[in-house]
Amino acid sequence: MWRELGKIALALGLLFVVGLLAYRFFDDMDGDTARVWAFVATVLFVVVTPGTAFAGWYFGHTEARGRLSGIDQAVDKVMGVADQVVSMKVNATKMVREEPPQVVVLPGPEPAYRLRQPDDSRIIDVG
Repeated sequence: MWRELGKIALALGLLFVVGLLAYRFFDDMDGDTARVWAFVATVLFVVVTPGTAFAGWYFGHTEARGRLSGIDQAVDKVMGVADQVVSMKVNATKMVREEPPQVVVLPGPEPAYRLRQPDDSRIIDVG
């Protein structure tokens, strides 16, 4: 807070010194010279003020567009990285949760006929 007050006091002091020097300069001047100075100051004011206003508007507009463009680019980059992180997490989750395919082992084809010997020791498949 004191730093800002010091800056304000310094600016006011410089303004006072410039005003005092201008007063002393114009106080010793004769009437014709003062009229010339007044005319020049008025012409400069009329010419410079619109130019300054236009330059302020133009550079302010350009600065605003640049700032918005920078914000837009930053948001695009952040969203791109966030999208990559999310897709990486989703892919990792899919890889972890991916279950092996269920395999059903079916028995081989059964023969059409079975012939048994009377003593039940041998079975002959006739297919």
